[in-house]
Amino acid sequence: MTHNVYQIPIDAIPLNVAVYRYIDNDFVFVDFNRQAEQTEQIDRSALLHKKLLEVFPGVKEFGLYEVIEEVYRTGETQILDKGLYQDDRLQGWRKNTVIRLPNQDVMTLYEDLTAIKQLEQEKDRRQLLLEEAQKIAHLGSWTWNMLTDEIEWSDEVFQLFGESPQSFKPTFDRFLSYLKDADRLALKRAINQAIETKTAYQFEHCIQFSSSGRIVWLLESGQAQYDEKGQAVMMLGAVQDITQQKQALDQLQSLGFIIDNSFNEVYVIDAETFKFTYLNQSALMNLGYSLTEMQTMTPHEINPHLSRQQLIDQILTPLITGEKGFVTHETRHLRKNGTEYDAQVRVQRMQLAGKPNFVVMANDISEAKKKDEETQEAKDRYQTLFDLSPVGILLIDPATQKAFEFNHTAHQQLGYTAKEFAKLRVGDYETIETSEEVASKISQFKLGEKISFATQHKTKKGEIRDVRVFVQLVKLSGRPALFSVFQDITELKQYERALEEYAYIDPLTQIANRRQFDQTFENEWRRSERNHTPLSLIMIDIDFFKVYNDILGHQAGDTCLQQIAKTIHTSASRAGELTARYGGEEFVVLLPNNDIASAEKMAEIIRHNIAALKLPHPDSDISNYVTISAGYSVVDFVNKTIDSRSQLLKQADDALYKAKKAGRNRAYPYKN
Repeated sequence: MTHNVYQIPIDAIPLNVAVYRYIDNDFVFVDFNRQAEQTEQIDRSALLHKKLLEVFPGVKEFGLYEVIEEVYRTGETQILDKGLYQDDRLQGWRKNTVIRLPNQDVMTLYEDLTAIKQLEQEKDRRQLLLEEAQKIAHLGSWTWNMLTDEIEWSDEVFQLFGESPQSFKPTFDRFLSYLKDADRLALKRAINQAIETKTAYQFEHCIQFSSSGRIVWLLESGQAQYDEKGQAVMMLGAVQDITQQKQALDQLQSLGFIIDNSFNEVYVIDAETFKFTYLNQSALMNLGYSLTEMQTMTPHEINPHLSRQQLIDQILTPLITGEKGFVTHETRHLRKNGTEYDAQVRVQRMQLAGKPNFVVMANDISEAKKKDEETQEAKDRYQTLFDLSPVGILLIDPATQKAFEFNHTAHQQLGYTAKEFAKLRVGDYETIETSEEVASKISQFKLGEKISFATQHKTKKGEIRDVRVFVQLVKLSGRPALFSVFQDITELKQYERALEEYAYIDPLTQIANRRQFDQTFENEWRRSERNHTPLSLIMIDIDFFKVYNDILGHQAGDTCLQQIAKTIHTSASRAGELTARYGGEEFVVLLPNNDIASAEKMAEIIRHNIAALKLPHPDSDISNYVTISAGYSVVDFVNKTIDSRSQLLKQADDALYKAKKAGRNRAYPYKN
């Protein structure tokens, strides 16, 4: 072709390009650019001067041939919108623009939309699945198309982030804007690690609404999907509001620590405003104020002998700078009625609900008897909170691994009475680690260190429950104790496992999909190579299935695919054998430890079993019923006849092609 015809070299055009010339009442290839070579997986030199229908016999059914004829005849450019092209060699979604060149040749410029179409179909199916799961689990869901960077949120996700449902188009940057800087970096690392390891991730973070100051804790989880090349193309995930559980856990941990170390009266002071936010009942009773009144006051107002500045300089500043962990002093407190009493005070700076506070524990040292009564009242309050908690809470002796204090939820969730539970060691209901491993882990805990991990507990009836455990080693009455909180996450784990299972199952036929086949094929190849045992592969194609679909409709075609898949799966159902839908009407059967004779026998069994179904085929060229063609091959690792999995696949595919050329409804072995 000359420069004047194309204007620019066709290899520089960022589309697939083919050029045809009308010769002897047919169109012949005269040019084909490099991008088209890659798309169609064919060499340009093998096309030149060949007729279009010889190379791509499906162009008439696809409608392209008729468009080329029309453009050649009229000279008017036409567009053949997105459609599915397929023949015995390939299939894919294409969009064509057809023009006539000045020298009367016809040029087609077309886009390969296969990957986009597959993602659209997968997205629709996943969306239905996630919407149904949301109704059951009360979760928000999201999808992230990693090829186009498009993100979709369910209505629940918008609401969790304080937004009106579908009020804007979500982006990854918009999502990150709700997170703190440290959480953004940690979440990115978690996502990247999950993609690299092909595992699901979970990530907890909090967001604070600027309008109300309200803090919400969210549990994010996600799982990436991959294409045939192993590239992550889609991520599916869920968001759960765990604020209530988080606040309950924080409150119980904080209140438990405060009460255990108190001198009867407990005050909480906001570190920024220096105002009281909480006083326990004994403090309110002794001072004579209501909680509402105290929340408008600052500490120096009940310390008449200390000015506000003295309070800050002498007591609070050493805590703020970290010079001291706590400050104790004796002072006099002023009651509402004007009387005073001596008090011994301990002040400590702590994080409560994510904010810095000063926790004050005071003891009225003038009334020892009242001290005992108020201490008991504080214990009763703590025990009530302890027992009503929706999560299991335990104090465990590291030496015996037994809980010497626990709430009702801890033993009730595991199906034990309190008396029975008191006799159990952690290893008696922990299923993943032995008692020795548990003891070893406990011995490595450091005082004050907070640890969280997922594990499994066994109930009294033997039921296995998934749990998330939070542990901190503290000192109580001078001896170490494990403060442990566990939350039952069985339902959440079941939901995650369901998502993972769906990722490996073909939704129409309910047998293994291409992804599961690729993974199993790789594992079985390595095992056979290691053990020097043969590995056979059968490729199966339904004869004249497109005609079957065109005449009976896609619903009948889907039913036919389901019956064929079930029959193949039932025929090859021994341990280790795998049946998978390879694509369209094509199936594969993997047969570990099977030689060529065994593969031939299995192929014939499958062919006869499908014939026995007697599924009517109204327009088959070879039978009144649905039939299949099969090709099979084997790799012998003793003599190492094949070097790669792709070579074994190609041999089976070549054998299938020969079976079709020989008349279909037969099984052919691969032969050199």
